Amino acid sequence: MKLAGQEDVQSYLAQAQARGTLPHACLFTGPGGVGKRSLARWLAALGLCQAAVGQPCGTCSGCRAVALGTSADLCWVDRGAERQGISINQVRQVQDFISLGSLSGSVRTVIVTDAHELSAEAANALLKSLEEPAEQVRFCLTTSAPRALPATIRSRCSVFNLRLASASQVAALLRTAGAPAAQASELAAAAAGRPGLALRFLREPELYSTRVAASQEALAYLLQPSWTSAQAIAARFASAEGETSGEIRVRALELLSLWSEAVFEALRWRVGYEKAARYQATRDAVQLVAGRWRKPNLLAAAQLIAKAGDRLRQNGHVRLTLESCFASLALLAPDL
Repeated sequence: MKLAGQEDVQSYLAQAQARGTLPHACLFTGPGGVGKRSLARWLAALGLCQAAVGQPCGTCSGCRAVALGTSADLCWVDRGAERQGISINQVRQVQDFISLGSLSGSVRTVIVTDAHELSAEAANALLKSLEEPAEQVRFCLTTSAPRALPATIRSRCSVFNLRLASASQVAALLRTAGAPAAQASELAAAAAGRPGLALRFLREPELYSTRVAASQEALAYLLQPSWTSAQAIAARFASAEGETSGEIRVRALELLSLWSEAVFEALRWRVGYEKAARYQATRDAVQLVAGRWRKPNLLAAAQLIAKAGDRLRQNGHVRLTLESCFASLALLAPDL
C-alpha cells in the first residue's frame, strides 16, 4: 500500500529492510493527518509480512493481524483515556512486552504515537530502551511537535520528516473513497496536503464545519480584535462540561493550530506566494487580513501563537495562556 506523499520514505525503508540496515528506532514527524500513524503501521506490517515481496502484502496472517490490531508482536502506545499524556506505567508495559520476546521469531514493533506527550518519567524510561535496544525489536515514534521531545530521544532515532501530499494526490484518494469530484477538490484544498485529515473531513462533515468556523473566528478577530472577544474565546475553550483537563488542553492546542493556519494563509497571500484560501468560505477574510496586516506583524503573530502552544504543552494555565496570546495579537493589529 502506497501512502500519498510518502512513497520515497516507504521505498527507503523497504530497501533498508531488505539490506538488513533498517534503524532500530524511527521518528516520524509532520503535521496531524499527514500519515505518521499509517506509516508506522505499514512499517510494522513490513517486519511481520510472511510473503517476503519487499513490501507488506496485506493478505498474510501477519499483515492482517497488524491491520486488525491483534498482532502479539505489535505494542501500540497512545495517550491515556483522559488524554493526560503517556505515563510511566505505559512505558513499563512496553518494557514487559520487549522482555517477553516473539513467539514466532518475528520482529517486534513498538509504536508510540504523539511521543511529545511522554511525561518526564516516561521519556527517561523509554530512553533506556532506546539506548540499549533489544534484539529483533523496532521502535516507531510519531510526533507533530518534535521540539517538545527531549533531545536525547530524538538523537537515538532516525528522523523522517514526512512531506505533504499534493492536492491532486489527496483528491484522487478522496475520489477512491467515494467523494464526488467537486467535493474531493474542496476537501483536498482544506486538508492542505494531509490525506488523513482529508479522509476525516469526508467521514466527519461536522469536523470540517467546525474547522471552517474556527478559521472564520480567527480571521474576524484579526480584523477587529478586542479584549472582550479575547476573554470570550478563551473562556469557551478553557472549560467544557464533562471534559477532563487533558481534553481541554488538547482542544486549546487544536484551536491555536487553526489560528496559526489562518495567520499563515494571510501571510502567504501578503507576500504573493499563494493568493488562495484553504476554505472557500474564508477567502474574502484572508484577503482582507493580508491587505491590512504588515508582513512583520503577521510573522510576529505566528510566533506568538507558537509560543502559546509551547506553554500549553508545558502545562501552562489554559485560560490565561489563551487570553495572553489573544491580547498580544491585538497589540500587533493595525489601527483600524
